[in-house]
Amino acid sequence: MSSTHRWLNRTLLTVLGLILTALGALTAAAGLVPAVADAWSTAGTAAVDGLPGLLASAPLTADLSWWTVAALVLVAACAALLIGWITSQGGGRTAAVGRQEGESGSTTVETTLVADALRTALEGNGQILAVAVSSWRVRRRTGLRIRVQPRRGASPGAVVAAAEEAIRGLDTLLGERLPVLLSVQTGARARFTRTRRVD
Repeated sequence: MSSTHRWLNRTLLTVLGLILTALGALTAAAGLVPAVADAWSTAGTAAVDGLPGLLASAPLTADLSWWTVAALVLVAACAALLIGWITSQGGGRTAAVGRQEGESGSTTVETTLVADALRTALEGNGQILAVAVSSWRVRRRTGLRIRVQPRRGASPGAVVAAAEEAIRGLDTLLGERLPVLLSVQTGARARFTRTRRVD
């Protein structure tokens, strides 16, 4: 649950990985195969020798070429795209579940209040060991991520039913239905904690 665009990340990582793989393979081939090293050296020399002629083919002023301006614009555009991509990573997490404006002021419901309410409702259940709650802002809506850690040997169906009942109570408390991602996961704490006995 975050605002990160997964398809964009995967595309950029795939393209970057392919470029780095190709460069690595080319470097290794240049070090191992003399013909590839000669071709690389020839291509590099031709590119360096042809650069003055390329710059002179599109003069802007006596000392500046349109190619130089185009290169600077390309670098600036790439930098802007990278900054935008970096700032879009992660994010989405918020400390407030909701905010309502009224005539007498505004009311903000903090995530800690919701977390305390859900922990109080669920941790009293003998089958539930721990509850973690976080809130996320996704597509202009706030949703909850609730992680429930059951005790060893607990019934998954009973744990989910208890969590759903607590979520319905939360909806009543808040006066609205929030999107909820509920995950039931085990961990080392559950494996090494003794199960309560009920007489």
